[in-house]
Amino acid sequence: MTKSNLMRRGIDPLTLLATIVFGISFGLSPFIIYWYKPNLPVQVVVAFIPFISFLLFLLRFQYSVNLLDELGKRIHRESLLYALTLIIIFKMAEYSFELAFPQWSGIDYIPSGFGWFPIWYIFGGKIVYKRYL
Repeated sequence: MTKSNLMRRGIDPLTLLATIVFGISFGLSPFIIYWYKPNLPVQVVVAFIPFISFLLFLLRFQYSVNLLDELGKRIHRESLLYALTLIIIFKMAEYSFELAFPQWSGIDYIPSGFGWFPIWYIFGGKIVYKRYL
């Protein structure tokens, strides 16, 4: 099997910029809201900046994945499948534990939140990448 152009291609600068903007806005928004305590209209705008920058990041990420050959696209799709499967499994485990033990909160112990998605995506990508290449 030939190597994909997944690793030969450089990083798309606009995708990198969208990633950096999202990361900064995601990190700074809670700080601005809780530290400076702006009035409500400014607070709403600041709270939605990470959402808008995340949408821009997703559009650029999809564009960069579409530039890949079939092997690269398959790797990304299967990584996404691994990540979503793990999130659903952990979410169901959290639900089951909370039904069994109502006083226990699984959110502190089970990695099932949206914030874990990039970690599970990278984990799935490593598995899939090793299998194909």
